[in-house]
Amino acid sequence: MPGRLGVLIDESTAYTTWNSPPSLPPSLPPSLQMKLSVVIGIIHMTWGIILRGSNALYFKQNVDFIFEFLPMIIFDLALFG
Repeated sequence: MPGRLGVLIDESTAYTTWNSPPSLPPSLPPSLQMKLSVVIGIIHMTWGIILRGSNALYFKQNVDFIFEFLPMIIFDLALFG
């Protein structure tokens, strides 16, 4: 049954691990924090790969673009795309 915070958030774990008093605003549950950190990490890694490819094109390093950037972005998109 969904709580007042949303479908995927359990109200019993809406406070920090050390059980903050209910007078404080609720924080994200640990499971949602972990999911968000993984998503942010994947976005950060993909952005770094894109910047690496754009640098290779800018500095006209075709070998780096073909043999580093393309395999990295293909592997990244195959895993997380």
